[in-house]
Amino acid sequence: MRATEAGVSRSLRAYGWVFLTAGAVFMLFPEPLLQRLYDLAFWLPGARPFGEGSRSLWLCMAGAMMAMIAYLAFALSRDPEQYSAWNTLLLAKAVSTAFFTIFAATERNSLFLIGSAVDGPILSHLWMLRLRQAKAEIGDPGEAWRSRAAGRNPCRHEVWFVKINDPVTRNALWVRYTIDGDQPTLKTALWYSIFDSERQEVLSGRWEEPEGNIELGGKKAVCRFGDSVLERGSARARGPKASWDLSWEDGRSPPFRFVPEALVAAGLAGVVYDSVLSSARFRGEFRLGDRLYSFAGAAGSVGHLWGGRMGDNWRWAHAVFPAASEGKTAVFEILSARSRLGPFTGPRCTAAHLWFEGKHYVSIGLSAARRNAVFGGPAGWGFRVHFGKMIAEGRCRPQEVMTADIPYAGTDGAKLNCSNCTAGELRLSLRTLEGGFIAEFGTRDSAAVETVSPGVSAGCLQAFALAYARHIQAGANADELRERLERRLTLLPVWARWLAWSGAFAMRWMLPALLLKRARRFESLDETEAEEFLLRLQCSGNPAIKVLFLSVKSLLLPACYGGCGRLEKMGFLGQGRR
Repeated sequence: MRATEAGVSRSLRAYGWVFLTAGAVFMLFPEPLLQRLYDLAFWLPGARPFGEGSRSLWLCMAGAMMAMIAYLAFALSRDPEQYSAWNTLLLAKAVSTAFFTIFAATERNSLFLIGSAVDGPILSHLWMLRLRQAKAEIGDPGEAWRSRAAGRNPCRHEVWFVKINDPVTRNALWVRYTIDGDQPTLKTALWYSIFDSERQEVLSGRWEEPEGNIELGGKKAVCRFGDSVLERGSARARGPKASWDLSWEDGRSPPFRFVPEALVAAGLAGVVYDSVLSSARFRGEFRLGDRLYSFAGAAGSVGHLWGGRMGDNWRWAHAVFPAASEGKTAVFEILSARSRLGPFTGPRCTAAHLWFEGKHYVSIGLSAARRNAVFGGPAGWGFRVHFGKMIAEGRCRPQEVMTADIPYAGTDGAKLNCSNCTAGELRLSLRTLEGGFIAEFGTRDSAAVETVSPGVSAGCLQAFALAYARHIQAGANADELRERLERRLTLLPVWARWLAWSGAFAMRWMLPALLLKRARRFESLDETEAEEFLLRLQCSGNPAIKVLFLSVKSLLLPACYGGCGRLEKMGFLGQGRR
């Protein structure tokens, strides 16, 4: 790894001097440079001299850009692990190469191709250097356990998690060791969710360890937070309310790596994910208050995430199938996430791994991402994955009462909503490209199914919902109502959210004046006026009002009453509420 960094640094230092020299020539000797280009135009086929204009101005601007990218090259030669500097340098050369080529075509002047011939190879070489650096940063699969927060990598978020499913009690456990921030100030926390099959409930919590009480990358321990430690064969923790002591034996399946080096090199992947133990057999205990949960021969896995910024939109599922058709066994894991470059969100990329009949099938990379697909919502989603000559299709679904809703905060402070069900359902069917049957697998309550999406604010919908809840005497307080609304909003596509927000705005401000002929907000209506307004909404024949009314109604009633059953029984939003 050090040899790779040294080679990349030498190349970048050389580029720094080249860019700096070129920029100085552009700014200090514009006339001689233009004269040389003028001479070249006479013998280069299809070329002609550039027109008269502000030569010094554009050469000065080009020189300023060369000075900037020279500085970036020198900075990267000292520290090749700066994502932003790499992206800026590559972007500058990609844009200049593209525009030189475009100008050659639009201006019908091959003299511009000289710029493409210079910047194109530089761009290719810089991209190769970036790929080498990305490979060194990610490391080999054998280094998947290594803590990145302990090194010089720009790692501001690191997580190890353990998931367990007991085959006898059907209980499930999910624990996390998290590190956030920059060296030397790191914030550590431990999280847990126990999925109690007998009581049909989920109990979750977390606690933080004091700053400075942390050890990373030790000889034996992967990470140690005070009395809590994660090793390559065990995990222990002791907190104010919860504690666990777990150990495991590795399964036969290899580690699964999900993020291609090219995505890291392009800056599209803010976090790297490795399933360091794709399958294992766990034993141990988890204690929460006076409850004790024991695990023996339980199937599970261990995952490791790290990166400079936390992802904000993904779907993930993992299952170790204990029984399968015709005695065949399998381990399946899928991750589908949206890439982000600055303020722009890219298309969804889906990667998957399959361990089947002693063989490891991999479907990752840009080509696989174009063919693989996921569809559906957080309440249940399907997938279609290509593994060479084999296609994997299926569907996963979390149990609603066995789902932990966990609020996350991204590395930028943004609110994220995580729904994790480690006792979920997953069905998997393997077929040939021609449709021939290979095998089928299924588990009703031992798959991990997780969905994470950006936090959604209820906005003006919350104000209207509070007034409506008071009117119908639903008994929901403001905090409960907000949580229910935001939870339901996260299940909707963006267009449906905007429709609901627009409907709430119209019902709160505009429609009372239109239907009641009074310039009043909904909150200021008395009981008789509100009753009349809601009845007119229900009976309105205006298509626009009907669409807005339905979008708000489908969100409001479950949020106010805490469930969907009341929505099916109600004839009117207003008078029929009782």
